[in-house]
Amino acid sequence: MLSSIGKKHPKQVAMLSEKIFIQLRNIHCLKDKELGWLKHAALLHDIGWINGRNKHHKRSRDMIIKCPYLPFTKDERLIIALIARYHRGKMPQDNHKYFKNLNKELKNKICWLAGILKLADGLDRTHLGIIKDIKCTFTKNIIVLNLTPKNIPTEDRIAGLKKADLFKKLSGKRIVITN
Repeated sequence: MLSSIGKKHPKQVAMLSEKIFIQLRNIHCLKDKELGWLKHAALLHDIGWINGRNKHHKRSRDMIIKCPYLPFTKDERLIIALIARYHRGKMPQDNHKYFKNLNKELKNKICWLAGILKLADGLDRTHLGIIKDIKCTFTKNIIVLNLTPKNIPTEDRIAGLKKADLFKKLSGKRIVITN
């Protein structure tokens, strides 16, 4: 199963995540350390596919947490794992495994990073890596994601908007995707 996913999708999601993070820094107010967590979570977010699609986000979380060979501390593995876990499925909740034990500040950071990852993952729903660039602008009420090139599959646009739910909730802004 994992071979059918390959490396292209995680790299694409990492690239989109990084661009969104940097361009919307004034909204989320996170630092470069958190960007590092996000990029690693993006590269690892689908590792749970090794055992199939069903609940792969939770398997990804567990695999990242349990892998001592990753070049991170135990705490960093937990953070990266939780960011990856929330790239699909339910939004973070205070009764969720591992998440419930974190302090409010770390929960907030994980939510923002997961919101970015989830959005970026949606923008590459087809796993075709078509988006070459993204320009993010915002006003008081709206965040506009301008995608390049112009022929983005409708499935990627729809999934991007659907998976923008966490980011939309945190920012309090409507998300618009254009090209």
